[in-house]
Amino acid sequence: MDKPMPRIFAIFLILVLMQWNVIGQKSDESIIQEKTQAFFNAFHTVDTAVIDNIMLDGVMLQTVSTDTIGNTQFHAMSKSDFLKAFSRSNPGDLTESIENISISVSDGLAVAIMDYQFYFRSRMIHCGKDVITWVKIEDEWYISALADTRTIDCAASAIAQIDQVLDDWHLAAAVADSTTYFDDMTDNSYFIGTDSSEVWTKDEFLTFAAPYFAKGKAWDFKKIKRNIHKIENHTAWFDETLDTWMGVCRGSGVLKAENGHWKIAHYVLSVTVPNEKIKAFIKVMGE
Repeated sequence: MDKPMPRIFAIFLILVLMQWNVIGQKSDESIIQEKTQAFFNAFHTVDTAVIDNIMLDGVMLQTVSTDTIGNTQFHAMSKSDFLKAFSRSNPGDLTESIENISISVSDGLAVAIMDYQFYFRSRMIHCGKDVITWVKIEDEWYISALADTRTIDCAASAIAQIDQVLDDWHLAAAVADSTTYFDDMTDNSYFIGTDSSEVWTKDEFLTFAAPYFAKGKAWDFKKIKRNIHKIENHTAWFDETLDTWMGVCRGSGVLKAENGHWKIAHYVLSVTVPNEKIKAFIKVMGE
């Protein structure tokens, strides 16, 4: 005959099982985060079935924008009209890049607010904020309302921000402000210098540059001209010509938007050689 389980051990086992069950449960915030991403994944692939299932039939789709003379415009759309227009797109046509998601949950109601950039066939159309309201019905979360603000001149605004970051970056080197200089670079950035051996990670570049910054002036490169070629999915490509002690140099690279701020992820510095002087240059390099 088996001995009965000691009472204290039975209580301990129940408590462990209860705690294990709680640990295994996802928070409402994490569920909303996953469902929000699933919604946008379905948006990108034009999966009308997923979009239909995740939104309540009475969902409110609203847009707030400002016209050219500063008047606020309000537009509303029904779920059926949205799905009808949405279904005409092809997978890959629509991209909505989101970041800085903030989620607030109160009982069976949740609100997710995020920054977004909307692209049609890789061309930025507008940006702003998405506000998605979720309701919990029988342990499932559904979208009950989706509102967005729209700014049309996002590309122009991004170009101005990128210009400022690059200008500040070059100025920081001129005045030996190493904090600003290296904070303007992503943690996994690369700097490629004029010498073929100069392929540096951020940490390696910092080690190389430290003695120059310690002298009170690193290098003073002044912008002659800059082209920002493309901005897509929080990534920008650019090139620039610079007035330097080496003559006219070219810088080119990539910036990434991190938490709403543009940072340099890749930078290549090269010395320019006029075509009519290339033979003399080759001769000098061969010596």
